[in-house]
Formats: sequence, structure tokens, C-alpha cells
Amino acid sequence: LAVARILAESGVRDLATLQTAVLHDTIEDTDATVVELEEAFGAEIAELVASLSDDNKIPPLARKYLQLRGAKRLKRRAKLVRIADKMHNAIDIAVHGVPGWSEKLEARYIAWAWEMVTALQGTHPGLEELFFEEVPMPEGYEFGDWEKFAAEEVGDDVVSRGSQLSECLAEDSEDREGPSELRLGSTAELVRSILSAAEFSARHCRIQEQPCFPSASSSLRAFSVAQVLVQHHVRDEHTLQAALISGAVPPTLDAAAAKQRLVEVRDRFGDRVASLVWALFCLGPENLSESRDIRRLPHQAKVIRLAQDLLALKSWHSGDAGLGAARAALDSHFFVGTHRGLEDAIGEALCRLPLPESEGPWERPSAHSR
Repeated sequence: LAVARILAESGVRDLATLQTAVLHDTIEDTDATVVELEEAFGAEIAELVASLSDDNKIPPLARKYLQLRGAKRLKRRAKLVRIADKMHNAIDIAVHGVPGWSEKLEARYIAWAWEMVTALQGTHPGLEELFFEEVPMPEGYEFGDWEKFAAEEVGDDVVSRGSQLSECLAEDSEDREGPSELRLGSTAELVRSILSAAEFSARHCRIQEQPCFPSASSSLRAFSVAQVLVQHHVRDEHTLQAALISGAVPPTLDAAAAKQRLVEVRDRFGDRVASLVWALFCLGPENLSESRDIRRLPHQAKVIRLAQDLLALKSWHSGDAGLGAARAALDSHFFVGTHRGLEDAIGEALCRLPLPESEGPWERPSAHSR
């Protein structure tokens, strides 16, 4: 997502490029396959992601060397993603470092990123200029030093393969396009595409759930909630941000950890988004009727909660959630008048629910009564 953000902030609005940015590590870092990517996003996206994926059987230094030697073979959209990815990684390393890495290893990575972006110059002048402004060449390095070092270390077979890559450049009309010629999509289409790609990536994530970190499932649920909002024509930036960030502050998190994470949210996204995320956290997973001052919730938090309720109902219908999740959706009657489209969708979903036999009396509202 950070790579897609860098591209968007640099003026890139091409759907294929931004989707590829979100998905570019999917083959390497998750259990997703090229076939699954093609089925979900089409052959072009699958091909772009595959072109940015390394063979994990090859040693890391050799992979980096082959990436550098084959950089010019990439299609233009893949080149854009590569530049933004190197910018994000290099800045992150310079600011935060990498646990277990020495300063020498960190400097070596940044030097490699510098040579990679140099090899891709002419792809997007504005993005390249930003990289060189934000990422200085490490002290003691000169251009070409990393490639010389790697060539001495990786062995003749890898060097020979790298030479073949650099000599066989891809012929693609995309490489002759300028930034202004990228195909533009509507804002709604753009948002849906990015959320779809992010959800796919989260669904295949191998990250194991840990008590102090949001689980992959909570992130996936947050992406799905954001998709529900977009499908119901919610375009407000703060609402969508809060819906997505809520996955990083799930109700299962203890209060102390949630407050600490909220400080990060406030620093990066501002007070409004932080207040919405906190309101959603305080509601928790329980029945809304047990919460106090529900009607005083910010309007945007109510909208997000309605989307969460609708998603819970859809999950119940597909057999993925228990009746408790469906009952939570019933309490959306507290928010009548918040968002007609979401309320109607919830009412219709509730009408298809079987009456519970053991969880006490309840009233089944109709879609029209909402």
C-alpha cells in the first residue's frame, strides 16, 4: 500500500500500475500464485507482478544483481512500481533501520537502490527526482560500486545470466509512453481497484496472529468493510481511512496497546481519523444495545459501523460467522437516518435470517421499515 501511495502522490492514476503496486510482493511473500492473480485481476496484472517477483531459491545477493541487470527489460508500469518500492524501502531503512542489519549492510542496500533507480531513469522524471532528493548515496559509495561488488561475489554463472538479461531488452509500446499518457479511471473505480488488490493480498498473507499485533484476519475484515463503503458510494476520505485503519486497532487489542497505536494514528492521519478509530474500538464486538451514548457517536463512525454490520450479515449467510454477529447488525436501528443505502441493505439481509431459537426474543425489521 505504501508503494501505491508513493505513486499516487507522484501523479500516477493508472489502475494497472496501482494494483500492481499493491500486489507486487504477493507471489514472493504469500501463498498466492500467478494463476490466482490472473483469475482475480487479469493477465496483465499477473504478468506485471510476476516480472517483479524474484526466485526465492536464488541467494539474496544474486537476486539483487539480476534485478539490477534486468531492470531495463521491465515494462513501464513495472518500472514505476520498482522505483517507488526502492524509494519506500530505502527511506524506511535510513529512518528506522532493519533489526539484525549492520550499518554496512543497510548502506549497501541503499547503494543498490540508488543504482537501480539510476538504471530506470527516464521512466518518470518527477518520481526519480524525488528519490534522489530523499535518498542520498551512502557515504563512501560511488555510482557503480555496488554492481562491482556484487559481480565479484555472485560467481560467473550469475554474471553471465545478468549479461544476457541486460542485452535482451523487452520491446513494449508502454516504454515509449510518457506519464501524461497513462490511462485514467474514475475515482470510484480507482478506490475499488486498490481495495480489491489490498484485500486479495491480505487474504493470502502468511503473517501469524500475535497478541500484540493486528492479525491478518482483522486487516482483511477492515479492507472488506472499506469495500462495502465504496460499493455504497461513500467517498469521504476520513471515513475510508478510519475503516481501513480500524484493522490495526481491533477490538481484541488490550486498551493500553490500543491507546499506544492510536498515538501513531493521530500523528500520521490527524485527530479526526484517530477519534473515529477510537470510537469504533470502544464499541467493541458486543451488541450495540449494551453500549452507552451510541447516538452520540460521530456520523462517520456510525456509517462505518453500519458497513461492519452488513459485512457480518453477509458472512453469516455464507456460513463464516455465528448468529452473534448477525444479532450485532440488528442494533443498527440506533443509526436510522445515517445512511439509507446501508440501512436498506441491512434490512434486506435481516429479512433473510431464520429466527433464533435459543438466544432470546428479537424483532425482525423489514427493509421498508428502516
